[in-house]
Amino acid sequence: MCCREDGNCLYRAFAHMIYKNQNEHHRTRKESVEQMEKFKEFFQGFFWRGWDYIIRRKKRSDGTEWGDHVDIIAMSKIYNIRVNVYEYNQKFKKIETVLEQNKELKDLPIPNSFGTM
Repeated sequence: MCCREDGNCLYRAFAHMIYKNQNEHHRTRKESVEQMEKFKEFFQGFFWRGWDYIIRRKKRSDGTEWGDHVDIIAMSKIYNIRVNVYEYNQKFKKIETVLEQNKELKDLPIPNSFGTM
């Protein structure tokens, strides 16, 4: 799967896997932000800038605000899935796990935005 390389690529990948349509990225973004707002006490510690500023930016679906590890945590909880993020380490020529969320749950692979996995 290839996603457009824009600020919605993480949300597109989740939309593709959850709703079978990457054009539902607005929906996955909205659900992610709603999860953060619902559990503000948990999520606000992840942000170094003010809560209102971050949430306002995350609500923008015009591609100017990228998804991040906090969105991955929120969406893994919403959809009750395990998410593993892999990264190729150039120096050691191997693929490494850089994030594992909800290890105890079922696998739902989320391809990266460049379509290489």
